[in-house]
Amino acid sequence: MAEIKKTTSKAAAPKKAVAAKTTGSSRAATKKVTAGKKESTVSKAAAQEAAAGDTIVKKVDQTGPVIQKEDKKMAKEGYNPYENMLSVLDQAAAKLGLKRSEYETLRYPERELTVSIPIKMDNGELRVFEGYRVQHNSSRGPYKGGIRYHQDSNLDEVKALSAWMSFKCAVVNIPYGGAKGGIKVDPRELSRDELIRLTRRYTTRILPIIGPDQDIPAPDVNANGEVMGWIMDTYSMFKGHSVPGVVTGKPIELGGSIGRTEATGRGVTIITYSMSEKGRTESGRAGLCHSGYGECRRDCGKDFL
Repeated sequence: MAEIKKTTSKAAAPKKAVAAKTTGSSRAATKKVTAGKKESTVSKAAAQEAAAGDTIVKKVDQTGPVIQKEDKKMAKEGYNPYENMLSVLDQAAAKLGLKRSEYETLRYPERELTVSIPIKMDNGELRVFEGYRVQHNSSRGPYKGGIRYHQDSNLDEVKALSAWMSFKCAVVNIPYGGAKGGIKVDPRELSRDELIRLTRRYTTRILPIIGPDQDIPAPDVNANGEVMGWIMDTYSMFKGHSVPGVVTGKPIELGGSIGRTEATGRGVTIITYSMSEKGRTESGRAGLCHSGYGECRRDCGKDFL
């Protein structure tokens, strides 16, 4: 009986070892599965974060500018002109080796004005439109920039355009800063009398911040010399005398400049020919593609023909 018990206990030992080995393998497998789950969870979270399209921010150096790259988030939410302007500005500053503190003020307009414009329609109803005037930078001189009439106009668009005006004036070295204005309206839906009332009321709303030595509006999308004449007349009424210098792009009869209407399209033509002379284009083979169907495209096409 003693031998049988001894033999039995010896035979039982391998089972215990096998059990211990099995338990150890199970624990290792469990750890591996748990780690795999954690890794999978992390990967899934990273994928979700990437899909959400968070803005990627890359620091050039400790004191340098921050470059914001547009990604899926911007594509999903739609194009934002102001965000685009900031992105281009940051990239340009990085190429120039500028510190953030050297151009930080250019990222923000000096003044933003949003106004309500109530007017009486031809049918007797009262409608209120929204208007804007943004003054970006005046370090080089009075603000300068157009006024547009468009149903999709908004504050971010006007802020971006005012900044581009500051940069354009600096590039061609003229003593002006940048500004821009707009009214959220489809002018095709208004009669001429309604458009006059809208323009005059808008002028009274922005009148405290415009003037020949302060801010000089000009025509932009869906605005022309006649609209500038209405602005000039309204401004002059409040000043008590004629002030033709309050706007540019007005009719020649009111002191406007000859060739002003065709100037934008002609500028495109001159730059294109200049690039051709410098060997940047093949004038004999190059074609011309111009977006839009406004006055700029019309005048540019005429000059090339």
